[in-house]
Amino acid sequence: MAICLAALVSGPVQAQEDTVERQTVASRDLSPSVRVVETEQVTVALGALTQIQLAPLASRGVDAEGGDAATAPGFRIRRARLGVSTLIGPRVELLLTANLLETDPEIEGTIADAQLAFEIWKGLEVALGTLKPPFSRSALAPSSQLSMVERPFTVTELTPARRLGLVLGGKLPGDRLTYLVSVMNGTPGFAMANLDRGVMFGARVELAPWTFPSPQELSGSGVSFGLSAFRQEGGNDPGEGLSADLLGVWRGASALVEVICARGRTGDSPDRCGGYLELGYAFPVWGRPVQVVARGELFDGDRVRRDEQDLLLLSGGLNVPLVEEHLRAQLQYLARRERFGARERTEGLVLAFQGSF
Repeated sequence: MAICLAALVSGPVQAQEDTVERQTVASRDLSPSVRVVETEQVTVALGALTQIQLAPLASRGVDAEGGDAATAPGFRIRRARLGVSTLIGPRVELLLTANLLETDPEIEGTIADAQLAFEIWKGLEVALGTLKPPFSRSALAPSSQLSMVERPFTVTELTPARRLGLVLGGKLPGDRLTYLVSVMNGTPGFAMANLDRGVMFGARVELAPWTFPSPQELSGSGVSFGLSAFRQEGGNDPGEGLSADLLGVWRGASALVEVICARGRTGDSPDRCGGYLELGYAFPVWGRPVQVVARGELFDGDRVRRDEQDLLLLSGGLNVPLVEEHLRAQLQYLARRERFGARERTEGLVLAFQGSF
């Protein structure tokens, strides 16, 4: 609040295209970019993110909490967050992001991010606070970089939730290999400490023999391969998971495949697996990279049984940047079918607008 009042008293704030410039191992959806305080030692920036969607089509039986594109036809506010980032010198950053929406699909409570990150030396950084476990390429990607409105169903179902902990990571010399290692509470959530008394370990490595690829670039190319794992000891939900992914990009065309498996170590926790293939092509429209995307996905909610948890999901859509790095529109069609059991089918169509600064 004091920062906001100071900004109002001192006059209008000039928005800048660059954010508080510093790479971090902490995955976040909001990177504040409007600088309100800038001294020799401290830089403070404010930011906001909102996503509003319209679902013109939502068939009977759809459920957004169950992985469908919408629950009913109509408008929906999907994300609404405010954040402040403080860079102290060249090596330390504080980030606090508030979640203003109780129904945010990824955040429970009012705290979205509360992080302290600092660079120990070049290529090695540590982050403390509310963090995503280093597991799954799609789960770690910020929402502003997703090619579709929805993450793959496999990712949302099998990826551990954010929690309090520590992530250590960086890049090896040559920038061909990145790594992340984490130690976190076994209890999801932020405010109530580690009530279940468990501990979760996680790790991810990603290798790019040439350059790290970006699917939404028009002229870039590259290949990267990633491996992730987590293991939770103790607590109410012990278990482990593995994921492997491969991304290839060449002159606007991209292909991403990821397979994830997770299992619990209690009698009522089934082994679950899923995987998806996502194909995209980016082409210029009025100088902006418009991307066409298609995704096919298989999910098995219990590898021992054939039932309604065995799913086939098909998606397709468009990804259109309207204002570079700040505003974009996405259109996604999602169809889901049960492969066994009642063989129910659902489908939905969503148009979403996401703005951030």
